[in-house]
Amino acid sequence: WAKLPLTGWRISAIGTIESGDALTITNVATTAADYAGQDEMYIAPGTDPNISHSARSFARQFNLDAFTAPPNGVRGNSGLGTIRGPGQNNIDLSLAKTFQLYRRLHTEFRADAFNAFNHTQWNGAQTIYPYASVSNYGNVPFGQVTGAREARIMQLALKVAF
Repeated sequence: WAKLPLTGWRISAIGTIESGDALTITNVATTAADYAGQDEMYIAPGTDPNISHSARSFARQFNLDAFTAPPNGVRGNSGLGTIRGPGQNNIDLSLAKTFQLYRRLHTEFRADAFNAFNHTQWNGAQTIYPYASVSNYGNVPFGQVTGAREARIMQLALKVAF
């Protein structure tokens, strides 16, 4: 009697581990002589704008002290893709079982959990200095997290195949 409900289960998992996107710091506080729009920030020589994952916090996703606004008429040296944004480490799990009802008729039960361990994952950081209404994220301070990916999502499914 225990064979039918306890055997034939399948479990599967998908894991995603990614470093963060390459983000560009832009400056709207001062303007270079060419008036090309949003300009780069100045990075002090020998200063690393990236910080380790363990040193990151909600309010500090990169080394804020590494950046200063250049004076008017001077272009900064930060360039494109200077910093790494928040990364992602995610596990999706699935548990399924197929029940044979008749020769060519079967039912599949499935339970899925996306972000199964409900790990908080940030999806961006404020890269416009200083934060202002020109930002897509409103008044989020420079270097702070701008949003998060989805929390755990669970779904149940029942499929009949014939």
